[in-house]
Amino acid sequence: MSRLPEPLPRALAPLPGEGLPGLILRLAHRLDLSPTMLFARTGLQTPASSYTSGRLLLGLGERLTAFAQTTQLTPVEAARLTLAPDTERYPPIATSLHPRPNRFFPYDLWVFTSFTRYCPHCLAGDGSVIQQRHGGPWKIRWRLPVIFICHEHQTFLRDGCPRCQRSAHAFDQASSRLLPPSPHGGLHPAQCRNRETGLTPARLFCGARLDSTAAQPPQPEITPSQWRLQNRITDLLEQAADPLQATRHFTGLRVMSAFLQATWPQGRRFTPTGLSDALEQHIDQLKRRAGERGDHVERLRWDAPPRSAVATVILLEGTAGLLALERPAFQDALRTMLPSAPAKSSKQWGRTWIHLKKHASTQFRDDVAAAVANDL
Repeated sequence: MSRLPEPLPRALAPLPGEGLPGLILRLAHRLDLSPTMLFARTGLQTPASSYTSGRLLLGLGERLTAFAQTTQLTPVEAARLTLAPDTERYPPIATSLHPRPNRFFPYDLWVFTSFTRYCPHCLAGDGSVIQQRHGGPWKIRWRLPVIFICHEHQTFLRDGCPRCQRSAHAFDQASSRLLPPSPHGGLHPAQCRNRETGLTPARLFCGARLDSTAAQPPQPEITPSQWRLQNRITDLLEQAADPLQATRHFTGLRVMSAFLQATWPQGRRFTPTGLSDALEQHIDQLKRRAGERGDHVERLRWDAPPRSAVATVILLEGTAGLLALERPAFQDALRTMLPSAPAKSSKQWGRTWIHLKKHASTQFRDDVAAAVANDL
């Protein structure tokens, strides 16, 4: 049996809702270490590894005991820094834990492993001494596309840096890591760690403060229906929620999100009036990126969620509206939308049909299957 590593000289208690990357950033800042050094000290990165995998967001696995020992946490506290507690209720986590061989996307697209959304107010901290020094929490559930509102600060989550315009903690999906490489210490946990071309050796990272709202673009007001939608989603992720009910609900949202995007603008009437532009920009971006790569069929995925929280809430409001229709009206809506959809055999659908077959309710699966059989 291998010997467990020695505890670090100082520790930090996890903040409410905090994720593994956030604790690493705050602890590295307190110890005046780089995150890369701390990865090695805590057993998250082994000598045989060239980087610390984003897969640890899903669960620490065999690294749990060593990480808890070195950070002076209990195993339960350490596990709560990951998405593992939500696995039973949110199917994309389990899909990411057991990927198919030779997949271009090693993680399910409905888990953000290659970047994160964030709330600037949360990152600024609550005014306590420890958070004044090391910042507030990077919350683990910001990695779920279905989380788009910060309840505490009543604002939509952000995803981009106001200076470099790249997503926070950004990586390409195919090479996801827990954090961008940062061999040097000194950056505050709330600073942007994205590397930029043309920077000097004295400034290797963007460095913009993400805990300031001064440079952030304005966002729309949150409507009562958007609050209800987010509350419903959050409730389904809680331990008290029925796992089967939660799984079916998230599957319905995902499948109908793919339908809305694949048939756009046919589903515009189901989205909030005057707010569909953000969703349209996301769909246009999907098409543009696929065209730039020259492999439209392989890379264009209609089941890909938007990075923008605003575009996401518009998409999910539309899907929730569709799912709330009475059965005849729902079937009529599908028949109206489907003629403009790609063929069922198209790879653009991603894993839509697999999710429908494995996780959807019988009635929902039958309604969609009947419409698809007639129109695709």
